[in-house]
Amino acid sequence: NFEPRVITEPFLYTGKEQVERLLSSFEGKHVNVFNCSNGVKMKGTFPLRSQDILLEDTQLEKTTIVDYVKTHSFEMYQNNFDLESLLFFEQFQQICETMVEILETDFTTREEAVDVLFKHLNYLNSFNYERQFGHLYLLLQGEAWYVNSVLVSVLYNYGKSDEIMPYFNEALNVWIDFLKDAPQMYRDRWNELSDYGFDYNE
Repeated sequence: NFEPRVITEPFLYTGKEQVERLLSSFEGKHVNVFNCSNGVKMKGTFPLRSQDILLEDTQLEKTTIVDYVKTHSFEMYQNNFDLESLLFFEQFQQICETMVEILETDFTTREEAVDVLFKHLNYLNSFNYERQFGHLYLLLQGEAWYVNSVLVSVLYNYGKSDEIMPYFNEALNVWIDFLKDAPQMYRDRWNELSDYGFDYNE
């Protein structure tokens, strides 16, 4: 915000994009947002150092402001719609199938393998900018970034290219199998809490 460059990572960058998306919904509504943090710069905000904030005296009571926000800033929950129609099962299946198709491209070197990994991640990331399918991106984003960080680590940290490729392919197939199963798991368990856990004593 006040520096030319900041260091971040994909999870925090996703948070930045979500805030910017929220701010964009207030465009043209005479809302000014000031970013007083010495962190990342955000679209739709004005940089303002905390020591430059000027607070005017006001006669308003805090409870009056809170009541106004509660009354005017929220809408009543609407439950007279078909929720399942908004989950886009078919679109999620198409996303997973396309990712699998990309990953099953023939490659022989780790450089080619990395290109394939990035290609299928870039395809997934394209849905981050579509409001209609943003939740489908979020379903896979966490797993995708974690698993692919492991896959890249396997490629470059445990041997030469020709030596490591059989082990990489074996690890990659685990991710591919998950992507093939994910659409049906989404259909079967979209409204159920996960009962999966780790036994750290083993």
